[in-house]
Amino acid sequence: MFGRLIKNMFSSDDEKAPRLLEKIDQLQIGDMLDMSDSFGLPACLREQSFEVKSIDSYYYDERLETEWELLSSDKKPVFVSMDSEDSDMDACFSLQLKRKDVDAILGWDKLLSILDAEEGADITLSSTEQPEGWLAETYHCVEFNNRASYLEGDHRGRNSAPGGRESFKYSKFVSEDETRSFEIERWSKNEIDVFVAVLRPISDIKDFWPKS
Repeated sequence: MFGRLIKNMFSSDDEKAPRLLEKIDQLQIGDMLDMSDSFGLPACLREQSFEVKSIDSYYYDERLETEWELLSSDKKPVFVSMDSEDSDMDACFSLQLKRKDVDAILGWDKLLSILDAEEGADITLSSTEQPEGWLAETYHCVEFNNRASYLEGDHRGRNSAPGGRESFKYSKFVSEDETRSFEIERWSKNEIDVFVAVLRPISDIKDFWPKS
């Protein structure tokens, strides 16, 4: 009797209650999510499953934005952050473009001339077919060469000194209906990262669950 009582005491200490996911912004590394079949989604997201590979932190005017890196079954990365306005929350999915992709839809030299201008200008793409479902024909500038910073890891609820972050310049261009954006990060040594993004209802994430 006493032996069984002691065993039960230790078992209750060792066994942890399963982690529950109630909100999408509770996703941790290793967690999974399924996308819906909505035709408003880019083709590479529709009806796909993704695993959270990493979580990182971006600061825009000291406003923290958390970004989840997602990997599909073919190991191609997609990024998602949460866009909150009033009481509504949308999911902002973004895809990093390679230089050849930028050349095909805009031109790398054109991109550099936009960044080197004194003020932001509208962007008109020469092609919107690829990547499928991600692009608008024209974008207007809403942020131009603004200072931002990056810190590896999830820093929500923590105090992070600005000196520990990596700084970059950030430019953002949005479509007329504000559902798509063209974003440029200019890092030290003039390294340039280009992303295209789509803003979708959070309901397009059909399901999500913690890692096994």
